[in-house]
Formats: sequence, C-alpha cells, structure tokens
Amino acid sequence: MNRKNYTILPILILLFLFLFDKLALVPIFQDCCMQIGLEIFFDASKNDEFPIQERIESAVANQKKIAFNFGSSLSYGFYFNKSKLYLEATEKLTEQNKARIKDWDILNFATPGVTVLSHYVRLNQMLDRGLKPNLILVELAPNSFNANSPYYISEITNAVPLSFAFEHFSEIPFEHFRRILISRIFILTHKKIGKPTNTSNLLHGYFQKFIHQYGKDKDSENSPESFHVGRENIGNAFVSQFLLQVLKLNFTNYEVAPDLEVYTHLLLAKAKKNNIPIVFWFPALHPDAVKSIAETNTPAVWEKFLENSKEISSHFVNVNDPKKHCEEFIDPMHMGVSCFAKAFPRFLEKIETYE
Repeated sequence: MNRKNYTILPILILLFLFLFDKLALVPIFQDCCMQIGLEIFFDASKNDEFPIQERIESAVANQKKIAFNFGSSLSYGFYFNKSKLYLEATEKLTEQNKARIKDWDILNFATPGVTVLSHYVRLNQMLDRGLKPNLILVELAPNSFNANSPYYISEITNAVPLSFAFEHFSEIPFEHFRRILISRIFILTHKKIGKPTNTSNLLHGYFQKFIHQYGKDKDSENSPESFHVGRENIGNAFVSQFLLQVLKLNFTNYEVAPDLEVYTHLLLAKAKKNNIPIVFWFPALHPDAVKSIAETNTPAVWEKFLENSKEISSHFVNVNDPKKHCEEFIDPMHMGVSCFAKAFPRFLEKIETYE
C-alpha cells in the first residue's frame, strides 16, 4: 500500500463512522435497531411541544388566573386540579383559602427525573409563545440539583433543543452546551444500538398516563390511590421499601451541582424580568423518606444551600412544614392529590407577602 492510501484510509474510516452514526436518524433503523431509554420523557421539551393549549384557552375564556408549575414526578398532583379528589380536598379548606384559589387554574409541566434545567427550558418556551402566567411555581428540592441522578446526562442531551442552546449560549454552563452540541453531531453518544425495548414497560407505573401523556388525555378523574401515613397496605409497603433504598443510594454523598444551580437563578431572573411572581416549593415527603434521607448528608447540604441563597429562600415554601401538613401519600416520595390541594393556597399566601 502506497503512502497516498495510508493517508486516505483514516479519512474513509472516519467518514464511514460518521455516516453510520447518522443511521440513528433514519426512522426504519430506529424501529428495528435502536433502544429507547430515558430520552422518551424529554420529547415534549426537546420538540418544543405544547399539548395543553386548549386548557389555557379555556382558562382565559373563563377569566381564570393561570399558574404554571414546573417540576419532576413529585409535582404530578397538580395535573389533577380538576379531579374529584382534588376538588373534595379544596372543600375542606378554610373560607379564606377557598377565596384565594377560586379564580385560579394550574397547568402542570411535570416530567419524571427532571431538574431545574428542564424547568428553565419549558418556561422560556411558554413565554416565547406569548403565554404569560400569573404565577410561576417551581419544585425545588435536592433532586432539582442532583448530578447523581440516572436522568442527569439524558436530560442535558435530550431535553434541550439545539436552537435553545445557541440562543442561550451566554447563560447556560459551557459543559452543558458542549454536551448538547456533541449529542447532535454524534447521535450514538447518547443513543444505543440494540433490540428495541417495549416503551410501555419503560413508562409503566404511576406516571405514564398523567405525565408522559399530559394534555393528550382529557380524562383526569381517576386520581392515583393514596394512603394515610401508617395505613399503607402490604403491597404498597413492599414498593416503598424498594423506593427508599433507591432514594438513599441516589442521595448518598449528595452535593448541589453548581452547573444546575445556575438555572435556579436564571428562573428567578426571568420571572422578575417578566414581572411574574414566583414560588419555589419543596414537596412533602413521607416520614419514612425523611428518615431515610436523614441518614445521608443531604439535609445539611440542603440547609446550607438555602442559607447561602437568600434570594431563593425568600421565595421558598417547604410543604413538609408544619409537620403533618400532608398525611396522604402514594409512596414515600409522592404526595397524595389532596396534599396538592392544601398546598396551593400556601403558595398564593406566599406571593401576597411580597406583593
């Protein structure tokens, strides 16, 4: 082989690898040979989809004030703010709190495993549409900044549209921009070749219908079953023990990831720029979850974060306080729908204090 061939061969190999990588974009190849992973949860954000346009139009037509909630699966319950269970819980509120909430509708942007990164992307997508809410709610808890989460890398590479990354290049951490750009140039850096998995298995569980399908299914009457603390059935207790083990594993040696903390301040700045009240809120946790997390360094790290972030903590509501504010859970990490109904007036009371 002459010297010229030695020069061309590496170029041809690189070209072949580049073209093979682009097979991941071909629908036929995706159907036969690509595994679908956590990226399926981020489709709405990546594609800038907005499946709840009708709900906003209906709220506006009925002269309702609109709250946007951005969160992980821990925020699922606001999906059910029109459900029978939610409405029954509101009837048990004080007359003052009933008066607070009567003119409001809540639109939920909750996705399993997401952090404040996704919250910032989705808020900008809604504002760019000219959809300005009367209130922004942002779930803010240790999971909002957890780089140890199995979702972390998938969220960066799958939840952010490339156009958004370029438009907000000066704001987002460079490491995030680099990952996003590389993921678009080299598809197989974040997708896997293999026998396709059954997506229904991936999405099976509590949150398939009312998070992944949010806005595509108008029937929100059937809220998930919840249990009063101490009255869980055997099956629920078994699932809870497994979830507690995973929870403790994910929050051992916890730290607030600096590259994610950036988005909290961007969210606050965006709300201020648009003159929209914002509340950061910490979902209630089952006492068993509180006990499990207490065995890690997470509580100390979290308290230090709030102490050092006065601007954030001034907009912060911890639904765990006072104790026993929430007594209904579907598992150790997810409040029952009735707890969401009781929490919303507290958020409105919070913005009244700094209006």
